[in-house]
Amino acid sequence: MIEINVGVLLSITPSGSPDAIRDFACRLADDVRPELEHATDARWIFHLQEPDRLSNENVRRPADFLDEASLRMVEGPFDLTLVITDAGLASRKQRVVAGLASEIARVAVVSTRKLLIAPKARPVRTLQDESVRWNAADLVLHLLGHLLGLDHADGAGHAMATYRFDDERDRCSRFEPGALADLRKRAAAIPERIEGTRGWWATLSFHMRSAGRHFRQVMTPLWRNKAILLPLTLPSLATAAVAPTFILVFTAEIWDVGLNMPPQVVAMFTAGSILAATW
Repeated sequence: MIEINVGVLLSITPSGSPDAIRDFACRLADDVRPELEHATDARWIFHLQEPDRLSNENVRRPADFLDEASLRMVEGPFDLTLVITDAGLASRKQRVVAGLASEIARVAVVSTRKLLIAPKARPVRTLQDESVRWNAADLVLHLLGHLLGLDHADGAGHAMATYRFDDERDRCSRFEPGALADLRKRAAAIPERIEGTRGWWATLSFHMRSAGRHFRQVMTPLWRNKAILLPLTLPSLATAAVAPTFILVFTAEIWDVGLNMPPQVVAMFTAGSILAATW
C-alpha cells in the first residue's frame, strides 16, 4: 500500500497553549485519516512536530511559514506539510481566512483563530467544541484535496465544496464518488524522493525532469502572479546592471562588445534579462 507521510507543524503565538494545540492536532489527524485512506487507497501517517513559538501575535501570511515547512519537509522527509497555528491567517487579498493551501509547495496552513470566531450573540467557541472539531476536519480535508490537485466541486456534503463554517456539522464530509479514481491516481504520484543522485548534474537533471512532468504547475504561478513584470519593479540601477552581467558571462571583451553593440542586440539582451529574472 502507498504511504503518504504528512508533517504537522505547530506554530503558536506567545499567548497560546502548546498542550491545547497539540491535543487539537492529534484529534484532527484521527478525524481526517479514515476518509483520506478510503478516498486515496493509501496509508496516511501524520507526524506531529515539536511546537514552534512565534515572536508576536501578528496576523501571518502563508509565506511566513514556508521556509520552516520546506525545511521540515526535507528533513522528515515528508510528502506534505500541514501547519496548524493559532495566529490569524491573511490571504493575498488581505482577507483573514481559516486556511490556505499551496499545491506547488505542498503546504497547507490552518488557523484556529478564525475557527474560534463566533457570530454576534453567540458564545465564544473553544478548541474542544464539537463544531470546531468537525469544521476543522472538513477544512483540512478540503485543503489536502487541493494539495492532491482537486478543484472545487458543487454540492453540499462534498469535501471539495466551497468551505463554510457550519455550526451544525457533526461529521467529516466525503470526497465525491466521481473523483475517487482521479484522487487515487494523484495520491500514488505524491511520494517522491531524490534517490541515487550523485553530484550537481544529476540533481539538476532530476529537477528539470520534474518541471517537465509538472509543466502546468510551474507555469500557472508565473502567469497568475504576472511574473514577467517583476523585473520591471526593480530599482533602475539594479535593472540596468542585469544586461552587462550577461555580457560578462558570454564574453571577456566587455568594452569592445558593449560600445559597438547594435540596437537589435541590445533589445535581445534586454528581453533575455527580463525573462531570466522572471524565472
